[in-house]
Amino acid sequence: RATELFAVDCAGRATRITTTAPTVEGGLTVAPSSFGTFGGDLIAPDENSGRVWAFDPRGAAQLVVDSGLPHGGDIGVESAGFVPSGFAADWAAYLADRVSAGNPHPGTDHVLRLTGAALLAAGVHAGDLLVASEAGAATIAVRCTLTCRARHVADGPPVSHGEGHLVVVPPR
Repeated sequence: RATELFAVDCAGRATRITTTAPTVEGGLTVAPSSFGTFGGDLIAPDENSGRVWAFDPRGAAQLVVDSGLPHGGDIGVESAGFVPSGFAADWAAYLADRVSAGNPHPGTDHVLRLTGAALLAAGVHAGDLLVASEAGAATIAVRCTLTCRARHVADGPPVSHGEGHLVVVPPR
């Protein structure tokens, strides 16, 4: 099995970029230019393998990092988002906790919140990639300069079932 990538232009025309990318299951985000050699690439976590991949504009795939978190269906890394410039202690990260009846991680149907102060205390900086797992919303921060490295920064409630995008936003 492989992932197919398509580019869609502003007129809605789709062009196939590749049919041979690694299989991924998770949310997608675009890396800022400050994200090492992956700046501008499409970043995709894969819950089944626990890996985080980058796809360049030509469709070439490169491994960003192995998350180091448990992986598998409904367990592994699912949600991703970059910490924007200007990030400060009064900001927060948000992740949907979907109810999944009958799942070992049944979820709460709430939105999980992690404060900017807690992220800063864990060493998170603007430009870092945050990736969270479905099972328990275990969260890593990935920083890429010449090389990429991941470090564990937080855990959600053990029953949580993280789904969708992970967003970091300033206060209102």
